[in-house]
Amino acid sequence: MVELFLREAVIMKDFEHINVLRIVGVSFEVDGSPMVVLPYMANADLRQYILNPNIVSEARCNLHFAHTPVHTLDLFPEF
Repeated sequence: MVELFLREAVIMKDFEHINVLRIVGVSFEVDGSPMVVLPYMANADLRQYILNPNIVSEARCNLHFAHTPVHTLDLFPEF
C-alpha cells in the first residue's frame, strides 16, 4: 500500500496547474503511515471551502447535482 502511495506522490510532483497544488514532499508518521506535504492554502482546504455556507460556489452546485441522481438510484431495487 505504501508503494502505491509513493507512486502516486511521484506523479503528483509533476502537476502544474493553477487550480491544483503541487506536492512538496512525502513524510512518514511514527507508525510508518505516509503523508503528502502540500503548500499552505491561505483560504482553507477544498472541503472547508465547499462546506462554508457563506460561499455559493460552482463546486457546491456541482456536488448537489452529482448527489441527486446518485441518491435517486438508491430508491430503485437491485435487479
